[in-house]
Amino acid sequence: MSLITLSTTPSLSFVPVTRIPTSNHSPTSVQDRFKSPAVSSSTSIRGGIFNTFVVFLARIVGTIVDRAVFRTTRGVGPGYFVTVLVCQIVFGVLASIVVAWFSRRREFRADAGSAKYLGTPQPMMHALARLGGLPPGELPKTLSGFGITDKPGFMSLFATHPPIEARISALQALG
Repeated sequence: MSLITLSTTPSLSFVPVTRIPTSNHSPTSVQDRFKSPAVSSSTSIRGGIFNTFVVFLARIVGTIVDRAVFRTTRGVGPGYFVTVLVCQIVFGVLASIVVAWFSRRREFRADAGSAKYLGTPQPMMHALARLGGLPPGELPKTLSGFGITDKPGFMSLFATHPPIEARISALQALG
Protein backbone atom coordinates (compact mmCIF):
# COMPACT_ATOMS: atom_id res chain seq x y z
CA MET A 1 0.00 0.00 0.00
CA SER A 2 1.45 3.38 -0.94
CA LEU A 3 0.22 6.42 0.94
CA ILE A 4 1.55 9.94 0.43
CA THR A 5 0.58 12.98 2.49
CA LEU A 6 0.85 16.25 0.62
CA SER A 7 -0.14 18.69 3.36
CA THR A 8 0.97 19.60 6.86
CA THR A 9 -2.66 19.91 7.94
CA PRO A 10 -4.45 16.54 8.32
CA SER A 11 -7.80 18.03 7.27
CA LEU A 12 -6.27 19.24 3.98
CA SER A 13 -4.22 16.12 3.31
CA PHE A 14 -4.44 14.37 -0.02
CA VAL A 15 -3.62 10.70 0.28
CA PRO A 16 -3.47 8.85 -3.05
CA VAL A 17 -3.55 5.08 -2.81
CA THR A 18 -1.73 3.34 -5.61
CA ARG A 19 -2.09 -0.29 -4.58
CA ILE A 20 -3.96 -2.20 -1.89
CA PRO A 21 -2.79 -5.79 -1.36
CA THR A 22 -5.96 -7.24 0.17
CA SER A 23 -5.24 -10.90 -0.56
CA ASN A 24 -3.35 -11.43 2.70
CA HIS A 25 -5.45 -9.12 4.85
CA SER A 26 -8.97 -9.26 6.19
CA PRO A 27 -11.32 -6.39 5.24
CA THR A 28 -11.11 -5.19 8.86
CA SER A 29 -7.31 -5.03 8.68
CA VAL A 30 -7.35 -2.95 5.50
CA GLN A 31 -10.06 -0.73 6.99
CA ASP A 32 -7.97 -0.25 10.16
CA ARG A 33 -5.04 0.98 8.07
CA PHE A 34 -7.20 3.58 6.37
CA LYS A 35 -8.68 4.78 9.64
CA SER A 36 -5.37 6.06 10.97
CA PRO A 37 -5.12 9.81 10.32
CA ALA A 38 -2.70 11.09 7.72
CA VAL A 39 0.35 12.52 9.43
CA SER A 40 2.80 14.57 7.43
CA SER A 41 6.46 13.70 7.50
CA SER A 42 8.89 16.38 8.54
CA THR A 43 11.90 14.09 8.86
CA SER A 44 13.40 15.38 5.61
CA ILE A 45 13.08 18.99 6.67
CA ARG A 46 14.37 18.31 10.17
CA GLY A 47 17.25 16.25 8.75
CA GLY A 48 18.13 19.07 6.37
CA ILE A 49 18.20 21.58 9.20
CA PHE A 50 20.41 19.33 11.30
CA ASN A 51 22.74 18.73 8.34
CA THR A 52 23.07 22.49 7.87
CA PHE A 53 24.18 22.80 11.49
CA VAL A 54 26.55 19.84 11.04
CA VAL A 55 28.34 21.57 8.15
CA PHE A 56 28.29 24.97 9.86
CA LEU A 57 29.65 23.71 13.19
CA ALA A 58 32.25 21.50 11.49
CA ARG A 59 33.62 24.53 9.65
CA ILE A 60 33.72 26.60 12.83
CA VAL A 61 35.60 23.85 14.67
CA GLY A 62 37.88 23.39 11.64
CA THR A 63 38.75 27.07 11.62
CA ILE A 64 39.43 27.12 15.37
CA VAL A 65 41.63 24.02 15.21
CA ASP A 66 43.49 25.29 12.14
CA ARG A 67 44.23 28.66 13.76
CA ALA A 68 44.91 27.47 17.32
CA VAL A 69 46.71 24.16 16.79
CA PHE A 70 48.35 24.54 13.39
CA ARG A 71 48.90 28.31 13.72
CA THR A 72 47.61 29.05 10.22
CA THR A 73 47.35 32.82 9.88
CA ARG A 74 46.53 33.20 6.19
CA GLY A 75 43.74 31.21 4.53
CA VAL A 76 43.18 27.64 5.61
CA GLY A 77 45.65 24.83 6.00
CA PRO A 78 45.43 21.06 5.90
CA GLY A 79 44.34 21.00 9.56
CA TYR A 80 41.14 22.77 8.57
CA PHE A 81 40.21 20.20 5.93
CA VAL A 82 41.03 17.18 8.10
CA THR A 83 39.16 18.64 11.09
CA VAL A 84 36.11 19.54 8.98
CA LEU A 85 36.00 16.03 7.51
CA VAL A 86 36.22 14.35 10.92
CA CYS A 87 33.73 16.75 12.52
CA GLN A 88 31.21 16.28 9.74
CA ILE A 89 31.31 12.53 10.27
CA VAL A 90 31.03 12.76 14.06
CA PHE A 91 28.40 15.53 14.06
CA GLY A 92 26.49 13.75 11.28
CA VAL A 93 26.22 10.58 13.36
CA LEU A 94 25.07 12.57 16.38
CA ALA A 95 22.53 14.47 14.26
CA SER A 96 21.21 11.16 12.89
CA ILE A 97 20.55 9.99 16.44
CA VAL A 98 18.64 13.19 17.25
CA VAL A 99 16.59 13.03 14.02
CA ALA A 100 15.75 9.36 14.69
CA TRP A 101 14.65 10.26 18.23
CA PHE A 102 12.28 12.92 16.88
CA SER A 103 10.96 10.39 14.37
CA ARG A 104 10.25 7.80 17.09
CA ARG A 105 8.41 10.41 19.18
CA ARG A 106 6.37 11.38 16.11
CA GLU A 107 5.37 7.75 15.59
CA PHE A 108 4.04 7.56 19.17
CA ARG A 109 2.15 10.84 18.66
CA ALA A 110 0.70 9.56 15.39
CA ASP A 111 -0.50 6.39 17.10
CA ALA A 112 -2.06 8.42 19.91
CA GLY A 113 -3.65 10.73 17.33
CA SER A 114 -5.16 7.73 15.58
CA ALA A 115 -6.60 6.47 18.87
CA LYS A 116 -8.03 9.91 19.63
CA TYR A 117 -9.42 10.30 16.11
CA LEU A 118 -11.13 6.90 16.22
CA GLY A 119 -12.19 7.15 19.84
CA THR A 120 -10.44 3.87 20.66
CA PRO A 121 -6.89 2.54 20.26
CA GLN A 122 -8.09 -0.93 19.20
CA PRO A 123 -8.00 -0.50 15.40
CA MET A 124 -4.47 0.88 15.48
CA MET A 125 -3.38 -1.89 17.85
CA HIS A 126 -4.83 -4.47 15.44
CA ALA A 127 -3.07 -2.86 12.48
CA LEU A 128 0.26 -2.81 14.33
CA ALA A 129 -0.18 -6.41 15.46
CA ARG A 130 -0.89 -7.39 11.86
CA LEU A 131 2.15 -5.44 10.70
CA GLY A 132 4.33 -7.29 13.18
CA GLY A 133 2.62 -10.59 12.42
CA LEU A 134 5.09 -12.50 14.57
CA PRO A 135 5.41 -13.37 18.25
CA PRO A 136 6.81 -10.53 20.42
CA GLY A 137 10.54 -10.00 20.16
CA GLU A 138 10.80 -11.32 16.62
CA LEU A 139 10.48 -8.97 13.63
CA PRO A 140 11.03 -9.79 9.95
CA LYS A 141 14.37 -8.68 8.51
CA THR A 142 12.53 -6.64 5.85
CA LEU A 143 11.30 -4.21 8.52
CA SER A 144 14.85 -3.25 9.51
CA GLY A 145 15.18 -1.37 6.20
CA PHE A 146 12.35 0.90 7.32
CA GLY A 147 14.13 1.86 10.55
CA ILE A 148 12.00 -0.55 12.59
CA THR A 149 14.05 -2.64 14.97
CA ASP A 150 13.38 -4.73 18.02
CA LYS A 151 17.05 -5.00 18.99
CA PRO A 152 18.07 -3.13 22.14
CA GLY A 153 21.42 -1.41 22.29
CA PHE A 154 23.40 1.18 20.40
CA MET A 155 21.86 0.57 16.97
CA SER A 156 18.36 1.18 18.33
CA LEU A 157 19.39 4.85 18.64
CA PHE A 158 19.30 5.05 14.83
CA ALA A 159 15.87 3.42 14.47
CA THR A 160 13.29 5.81 13.02
CA HIS A 161 10.38 3.73 14.32
CA PRO A 162 9.92 2.40 17.85
CA PRO A 163 9.52 -1.36 18.21
CA ILE A 164 6.00 -2.50 17.37
CA GLU A 165 5.60 -4.00 20.85
CA ALA A 166 6.40 -0.60 22.42
CA ARG A 167 3.87 1.12 20.17
CA ILE A 168 1.16 -1.40 21.10
CA SER A 169 2.03 -1.02 24.80
CA ALA A 170 1.75 2.77 24.53
CA LEU A 171 -1.66 2.41 22.88
CA GLN A 172 -2.78 -0.01 25.63
CA ALA A 173 -1.76 2.57 28.23
CA LEU A 174 -4.06 5.11 26.55
CA GLY A 175 -7.06 3.01 27.40
